Amino acid sequence: MDVFYGRVTESLAHLYVRLPRSGADDQRTISGSIRGPICAVSHTLPATVAIRDTGPGPTLLGAAIMPDPCCWSPRLPAHYEVRAEVRAGSRVVRRLEQTIGIRQLGVAGRNLRWEGKRWVLRGIAGPPAAAVESSLTAYVETCREVSAAISVVDPSEPICQAAAEAGVVIVARLTNPLDLVEQLAALARWSSVAFVCLPQGVTATSAQLRHAAPNLLLAQHCDDSRPVAPAEWANLVVCRVSEPRAFHGAVGSCPLPIVAERGLNEVVPVAAARAACDHLQRDLAPDGDYAGYLVTP
Repeated sequence: MDVFYGRVTESLAHLYVRLPRSGADDQRTISGSIRGPICAVSHTLPATVAIRDTGPGPTLLGAAIMPDPCCWSPRLPAHYEVRAEVRAGSRVVRRLEQTIGIRQLGVAGRNLRWEGKRWVLRGIAGPPAAAVESSLTAYVETCREVSAAISVVDPSEPICQAAAEAGVVIVARLTNPLDLVEQLAALARWSSVAFVCLPQGVTATSAQLRHAAPNLLLAQHCDDSRPVAPAEWANLVVCRVSEPRAFHGAVGSCPLPIVAERGLNEVVPVAAARAACDHLQRDLAPDGDYAGYLVTP
């Protein structure tokens, strides 16, 4: 089952639980509840709303409207608990328990916008390859202290969960072009994953990718060796910087938000990597102001 959200305003959030139908005669229904907000850094009286089946349609679909939603952000990493049941008549045939964070993150022209305001990503590579679950919490907390997002290759559940609870944004970088729909669906459940850089060789259609992860932004990765040509599915572009003049020439005509990425020659502490984001921004500032800045190995 997929859990996702649709239209979000200051007063209402539309949330959904979806499951493919087994056929035209599939008469199962979805019901349940959504409770929240729940946040480790804030105490807000939670509310509970019912999930109601929406009736006939291409998929099984349950819907709920949450009043006065508390959205997930680095400042306030709030979540909602989703409990859903699939019934065949009076018999429960499947259950789901999952948390969801509602993000107000989107694209407007060449900018990223969070909660209606322009938002500039600043991210570093991590966590260290040798990190184990016990050290992830400390690493993520350090990133939170310096306001750094984390660029993670094929992120695991522990890092996604630790970041979701702490309010740290993850840029997920996928390396396997096979089973992208399944990979996106798995990442879509984590509020910390703001956008996903897809690998070369994408064969899934834009519609398939969007259906798998309606709340994720999809990023195309490239370098500045030639002008950027955005794919149909791309919401933004992450472009590797070789030198400022080549970079500006490559991205100048791209209509999408651009995140500039620079490679580091060595592994450095979190604070130093975060400072390198500001150095990259200053180096590119004479000719452009971009949607984000990443420093990676």
